[in-house]
Amino acid sequence: MFPYTHVYATHKILETKDPLVIYGSIVPDLAATGLIPWGMIDSTSLEFRKYLIKNNKKLSKISMGIMLHENPCGIDRFTHTAYKGKTGYAYQKAKQLLLKEPLMILTLRKDAFRIAHNFIETGVEYMVVKNNKEIVKLLKNTVKEINEKEIAKAISNFYGTGLKKTEKAIKEYNKMITNNDSSTVEGLTDMWIEMAKLTGKNPKKKTIKRIIEKSIEIVKPDYKEFLNYSINRCKQDIKEYIK
Repeated sequence: MFPYTHVYATHKILETKDPLVIYGSIVPDLAATGLIPWGMIDSTSLEFRKYLIKNNKKLSKISMGIMLHENPCGIDRFTHTAYKGKTGYAYQKAKQLLLKEPLMILTLRKDAFRIAHNFIETGVEYMVVKNNKEIVKLLKNTVKEINEKEIAKAISNFYGTGLKKTEKAIKEYNKMITNNDSSTVEGLTDMWIEMAKLTGKNPKKKTIKRIIEKSIEIVKPDYKEFLNYSINRCKQDIKEYIK
């Protein structure tokens, strides 16, 4: 899912506004900047947690948020992998989107299914922000309160990404997620354009906007059911890591 959805879920799961925990829930998506491969932080969340507890205990709370992103106990397990006996919610809905947007298959080819699931996540993001405006303030306050340099140093040391490169990526990412209005289709369209530019692509704005609108239409009837299911499961799964 996209940042505000993760912030919303983590806030509900742990009933916290702690900046480190909240920010941790969106740290794995630094991959959007090209800093690291997708899934790297998710797949090493427990190892990173152990590293932080040993080397920077004050920062270790960030790992709790990371764990609530996908693995071992986050909502993206149900977004991507398995939801109610089928594949993840976003991939189930991606099939519907491709039926409504067949040109995506021709334009994106092998990437069509993966990118379609990202648009479905965008639709959920829109609905979450529209109905929970307080989450916008929570994320913006979080970004203001965290120590970017300290976080960059920890990530750089553990993942070998280079300190300057990591600091730059975090600044770019924080700007991208807080500057655009995710409660409007236009704001989400701008965010998609910015993300594309970070990876050297330049999609047409009208096309992005139209696909986001159709994604919202698809998720609107049952996104709350998905979120409630995921949040309740995560509340149970995180218990063994809370001491």
